[in-house]
Formats: sequence, structure tokens, C-alpha cells
Amino acid sequence: MRALIFDSGLGGLSVFREVAARLPELACVYAADTGFFPYGTKPADALVRRLPRLIAALAARYRPDIAVIACNTASTVALPPIRTALSIPVVGTVPAIKPAAAMSRRRAIGLLGTPGTVKRAYTDRLIDQFADDCRVLRHGSAELVSLAEAKLRRGRVALDDVRAAVAPLWAGPGANEIDVVVLACTHFPLLRDELQAVFPADVALIDSGAAIARRVAELIGGGEAQPGHHAQAPIAQAPIAQPHIAPGHVAPAHIAVVTSEIQPVDSPANCFEALGFRRVDLFDADASSSVSTSATVACRRARSRRSESLARSGPVAGGPARGVIAGPRPPAGAARNGRSHLHRRAARPGRPRAAKRGP
Repeated sequence: MRALIFDSGLGGLSVFREVAARLPELACVYAADTGFFPYGTKPADALVRRLPRLIAALAARYRPDIAVIACNTASTVALPPIRTALSIPVVGTVPAIKPAAAMSRRRAIGLLGTPGTVKRAYTDRLIDQFADDCRVLRHGSAELVSLAEAKLRRGRVALDDVRAAVAPLWAGPGANEIDVVVLACTHFPLLRDELQAVFPADVALIDSGAAIARRVAELIGGGEAQPGHHAQAPIAQAPIAQPHIAPGHVAPAHIAVVTSEIQPVDSPANCFEALGFRRVDLFDADASSSVSTSATVACRRARSRRSESLARSGPVAGGPARGVIAGPRPPAGAARNGRSHLHRRAARPGRPRAAKRGP
């Protein structure tokens, strides 16, 4: 079986980690809408116009059995039309307010998300339904999203930058009573260590990743968690650290998809390589066109400090993947019959050449 895991950028890799750990034989297509990143600052109507068509096109191209919208912003804005556009089960991501309310002893919760998520009516309804007896202090931070992406690309971020990005959460009245913080953006679990370091020691962090993985398992009949599943482990320390694969079974071939060209240095490609993705595809996300084209991006060994750092964490299921660089975007209409051109950079400097077109 195959799952499509979709996010605006790299944040959904925190959900991918949870799903891959719980269901290690499930093949995943991780799609990052890098061409429209970030979602948290985009108008809601722009997301509603774009997302159903884009995700439906991805589903038509990669034929998943289930879709996971690993983005709080996309889920709170466009989940109903996305579900209408697809004929497969769709699992959304919503702020973990209900479990946070159950955990909070002092009845004070911090809600840390994107600027859009923290002020949407959907979030208001969750608070009214599950945390009406709690004080909920909200902070929307686009800067924290950028810091999470920077950590995955470069391996580290400065604690002072994280502290500054979350400072408004602790400036409100009653903030000293907060004992649970909801990470209402899938990017933020990537900064779990840094957030724990700058928050008071008695504050617990909660996100939706483990719950999403459980729901996916329920929908596809995946059963219980497999050995090696650690819901709260930071992705930088456990990039799918050796999920259990049954004897005789081959590890699934995960595919990453981006909607804008990427560069070989300091790029998402290095993150995908370290996480064991077999290839990265460049997907034409032009919402004005009903024809989608997909170009497989050439692979080579990426010599990045980030890749080497993650590689030292241990082997990834399925064996080492090669680094990824972007080839040129094919002209509109280049793909035929659902097949794509394969662009590879030559070993020596020169113009990229295209492989022969399939039938």
C-alpha cells in the first residue's frame, strides 16, 4: 500500500517519521509544496483554490491508497474540499487541544502555531469544545517555521533565535501558569529539543503526529505500533531509526516530491537523502492547468554536513539513498500518458541531457 503525505514544506516529515515507524512496510510519497511555501501567511481563499486541485493531481500521478494532510493550516482551511476532490480516505491534522486539556493540571495551555492557524474559527471551535475551562494563550509564528526548515537543512539553529520567536507566547497575562504547549504546526516538533530548552522545565509539549499515525493504521488495517516507534523522539535524533521490517520483506521505496526546483547545497534534497528517500520528483503545480507534469530529479551523492550528521545516526531502512539535485523543469505538456522525462546531470559539467521518452 502507499500513502501520500502532504505539507507546504519539510514540517510534515515529523508526521512521516511517525507513520513510517508505526507502519514500516507502508510506502510513502512525501509531497512538499515548496512552490507555495509557507502556507501560514497565505490568504485562506488562495489555499482553498490551490490545494484540492494540487492534491488531486498528486493522487492521480502517484495512486496512493490514503492521503495525509500533514499541515495544520491546510487542514483547518481546506480539508472538506480536499476530501471532496479525492476518492480515498483523507486524514487531516488539527491542533492537539483535546489531549492538551486532558493533560493540563493548572488549566493553562499555550497554543503555538502559524499566524493563520491560531486565529481561525476552526481553532476557536476546538477550544470551545474541549478546553472551555482552560486559559488558552496563542502565538502564531512564521519565524519558527523558517527555523524548523533551517534546522533540517543545516543541522542546527541558535537557541536565542528560537527564544525570540516564542517570546510573545510568554508575555501574555497568566503565561506563567502554562503547563502544556500545543505544537499546532507540523514544523514545530522538529524543534522539540530547542523549544524544551527555552521553555520552563515543567512545561510539556504535545503534537498530533502519533495520533495521525494511529489513525492511518486504523484506516488501512495496520494494527499496533512496531518496535522502534518513539512518538516523542526529535526527528534530528531519530530519522526513522531502524523501524522493524518483518523477515523476508523489503523496505518500501519512499518518494519525495517538490513543486519548485531545488539546489544541491543547503536544500531539502539533503534532508530527503538522509531520511532514506529513493528519489525526488519535481511536480508541476500550476493550478491554472489541468495537465500535470512530473520530472524525476537526478540523484547523486550530496556532500553536505547535514547529510553526514544524519548518516552517523545509523542506517536507514532500505539502505543508503543518494543525494538529490534539481534538473531543469520540462516544458509544459512534456509528460505523456502519466510518464515523465528523466533528467540527469552529466558527470562532467555540461548541458543536462534527457533520457529517451517512454512509450
